[in-house]
Amino acid sequence: DEMGGDVNAFTESDSFCLYGTVPHRELLPLISLFSEMLLDAQFTEEDVSIERQIITEEIRDTLDDPQERTYQRFREELWAGHPLGRSVAGTLE
Repeated sequence: DEMGGDVNAFTESDSFCLYGTVPHRELLPLISLFSEMLLDAQFTEEDVSIERQIITEEIRDTLDDPQERTYQRFREELWAGHPLGRSVAGTLE
């Protein structure tokens, strides 16, 4: 927000993506921020606890979505026994 833009991220089964949209003058500070996030991340127990709650809710939302459940089942069958067949978010267990 301080850079006048937006930063976000997402994961897929075979990728992790950080992305940002900032004014051109903020490009180098954005790259510096991403570098720090990737190379020098520090998480407190509270950070991990909060993220665990968020991921748990995302998993529950997926379990309530027939399309997502069908897609995950398809991936499990297609990639049986391979890590690509697993959910990116993991399981509630």
